Amino acid sequence: MIQEQIMKLEFPKHSLRSAMLASCVALSAFGFALDAHAKPVYTTFDPPNSTNTTVVGINDKGVIAGYYIDDVGYQSFVRAADGTITTFDPSGIGATTAYSISSKGAVAGTYLYNKNNYAGFARAPNGKITTYNYPGSPQTSATGINSKGVAIGTYVGGDSHGHGYVAANGSYASFDPPGSIGTAPTSINDAGVVTGTWLDSSQVIHGFVMAADGTITEFDPSRSTQTNAFSINSAGAITGDYADGGEVPAFIRAPDGTFTTFLVSGTAGTSAVSINSKGAVTGTYTSGSNTHGYMRAANGKIDSTKIDYPTAANTSPIGINAKGAIVGTYDGTGDGLTHGFLRTQ
Repeated sequence: MIQEQIMKLEFPKHSLRSAMLASCVALSAFGFALDAHAKPVYTTFDPPNSTNTTVVGINDKGVIAGYYIDDVGYQSFVRAADGTITTFDPSGIGATTAYSISSKGAVAGTYLYNKNNYAGFARAPNGKITTYNYPGSPQTSATGINSKGVAIGTYVGGDSHGHGYVAANGSYASFDPPGSIGTAPTSINDAGVVTGTWLDSSQVIHGFVMAADGTITEFDPSRSTQTNAFSINSAGAITGDYADGGEVPAFIRAPDGTFTTFLVSGTAGTSAVSINSKGAVTGTYTSGSNTHGYMRAANGKIDSTKIDYPTAANTSPIGINAKGAIVGTYDGTGDGLTHGFLRTQ
C-alpha cells in the first residue's frame, strides 16, 4: 500500500553567520543581478516525525527530494517550492529510499517489497508510482529518471553481479561497460546521456558515460586508481571524485572528454557531487574529522569558507540548481540528528 501524507511546514530562515556554500562573488558568475552585499538565507526543514533527514537533490523549479527515518522506518519525501512537504512510502512498511529528482519533479528510488527483495520506483509529480523490476531479477534499484520518463538503475543478474539498465515505456535494456563485474548508473540527463561507475575484475572502480544511442565510453582522470562519477548536467558535463595516491581530488569531465581536477585548498579530500546547467558545482571536503561544503563557480572560483550551515559541525551539500539554490544535510547542534537545508540568495 502506498502511504502518502501532505503537510505544510513553516521553519525559520537563518542568515549566514560564519559558513556554508557559495559567496556573492561566486554567484555573480551565474549571471544574477544580485546585491553585492546580499547574504545567503538558510531554511531548515524536516518531514514530520523525522529523526534523521537526508536530501538527495533539487530541480530548477525548487522542488526538493529526499528520505528520512521515523518510528516506522525509511520514508521518502518531496518538498515543493512553497515549503509543502509530501511524504510517501511505496513499501508500506517503512523501507523506501529516494535517490534523485528529475527536472519535472519525478522522484526515483528503491523500496523493499519483502524480506529479501527490492524494486525501483518513480513517483510522478501527481503521486502516481511506477515500479521497476528487471525481468528475472530479485533485486532492482532505480537511481535516476529524466524529464522524458526514462529511468536508470542497477539489477542483480543470475551471475550475482550488478548490471545497469535503462527503462522506458515498460521496456528494459541492460548494459555494462566491457569487462564490468558491477555496473552502477548514477545520473541521467534529459538528453538520455547516462553516467556512473563500474567495477573491473581487479576490483578497481572506473567511470563511464553512455550516449543516448547506447555507445559507452569509459574514463578515468590521469593517475586515478579509483573513479566515482556522481552527476551529469544538461550539457553532458560530469562531476565526481577519484583517488590519486594519498589524495582524493574532485573532477569535472567536459562533454569532449577534457578533465578539470581540483582540491579545496589545504585539504586532501574533495568531492564534486552535483553540477548545474550553468557549470556551477557543489560538494564536500574533509578537514580533520569533519565534513564541510563548498561551491565552485563556472569560472573556477571556489568558495569554501562561507558554506557550512551556521553552527553545524558537519555539512553535506548534495544539489545545486540553475538559480544557485543549494540543498543538503547538516548535523544538528546538540540533538544528534541530521536535518535538511535549503540555501538561497
